[in-house]
Amino acid sequence: MKSLLVLSFSLMTIICFGQKNKPTGVVTNPVVKQVRMPDLIVTNFVQTGAPLAGTSGSIKVPVTVTVKNVGQAPAAIFKVGIDYQHPNGQIYPVMFTVSGQSNAYYPFTSSPLAAGAVLTYQGVLVFPDRLRGNTLSAKAIADSCSGDEFMESYCRVKESSETNNSSTAINIVLR
Repeated sequence: MKSLLVLSFSLMTIICFGQKNKPTGVVTNPVVKQVRMPDLIVTNFVQTGAPLAGTSGSIKVPVTVTVKNVGQAPAAIFKVGIDYQHPNGQIYPVMFTVSGQSNAYYPFTSSPLAAGAVLTYQGVLVFPDRLRGNTLSAKAIADSCSGDEFMESYCRVKESSETNNSSTAINIVLR
C-alpha cells in the first residue's frame, strides 16, 4: 500500500510516495526530491557620502545596496526597500531613489536575478527635514513588501529562506 508523507525542512526537502511497512506503519524507500528555490540576501548596505540638502527641505543620504541570490534558482522581479527606526521606536520606510528607475520610492529589478548573481543599486535615501539632528538606524531589505497591500507573506519571491532578507543595520546621522 502506498501512502503520502510530506515533510518540509529549511532546505525545502520533500519526501513523498514510499512503501508503507504493514507491521510498523513506517514508510520505507522514500523518494527524496530537492526543490530548487532562490534566496535573496543583502550583502552590503553602506552610506557613501555626507547628507545633502534636498528639495522642499528634505535630506538626501547617498547609499549603496548590494543584493545576491544565494539560492539555486532565479529570483522573480522584486524590489529593494529601506526601513529606518524613528526616534519614537517605530519602524518606517524611507524613499530610496535610484537613477533610471520608474518608481521614485523603491528600485525594482528589471528581470529575474539568476542563481549566484549580484546586483548593486546606488541611490539616495530621502528623509523629511523634521528628522534633522537625529541618528537613525536603517536596514536594506531584498524582496521588500513595504508599501504594498494584499501581498503573499513571502512578497514577490518565494525563497528557501524568508528570514535573511534584511541587512545589518547602519546608523545614519542626519545633519
